[in-house]
Amino acid sequence: MRAESTLLDEWSKKRLTNEIALRVLTWTFIIFIGYLLTSLTKGFSVAGYYKSYAIKQLGMIAPVLLAIFACTIIPMVFKDMKYLGGESWSEKSARGKTGIVIRKVYSEILLWMGGLLYALALITVITLTILLYREGFRDFFNISRVLGYAILYTILSFLYLACFHHLKRDRPTIFAHISSQPKFIPFIYSLILLFSLFFIYITK
Repeated sequence: MRAESTLLDEWSKKRLTNEIALRVLTWTFIIFIGYLLTSLTKGFSVAGYYKSYAIKQLGMIAPVLLAIFACTIIPMVFKDMKYLGGESWSEKSARGKTGIVIRKVYSEILLWMGGLLYALALITVITLTILLYREGFRDFFNISRVLGYAILYTILSFLYLACFHHLKRDRPTIFAHISSQPKFIPFIYSLILLFSLFFIYITK
């Protein structure tokens, strides 16, 4: 059974940026409603809610974020080899079919992680706005700390959604320009991946 197709669906499918914009609007609506409902509970504390949600979450997901970002190299190898690797990497071959699955799964992971980071960024901005309205700049340390988290979450969210866009669009990635010889692309990407994982290991 086919799903219903609406004007909004057709608009979102015209451009990849339209799909991302639609998802961001949906996330924004859900986050605002969730924050509003939570704030109505008895004994709600803006600072307490933020510390237990946004700050605690960063410590829990930081290693996962770094690993996922580093491993984005893997689906990009399959994407570039699809365009540059010839018949042995086409979508009809076993390698090509494997690449389709990996790119699809990984693009969804990037999208949902980007959504999570966007949610944390938006919650941080809401918290910062409320703190500034209630306290002004009297507690400069807390204000500057929350502002730092807002900037961090925003940058990470942008990076993940940019990777999603880069992986989903119908053209080779920017890494395809590293070498004119397709046979060297997997080797070069493997080196980048190993270097990224080593950097994560020494900085954890």
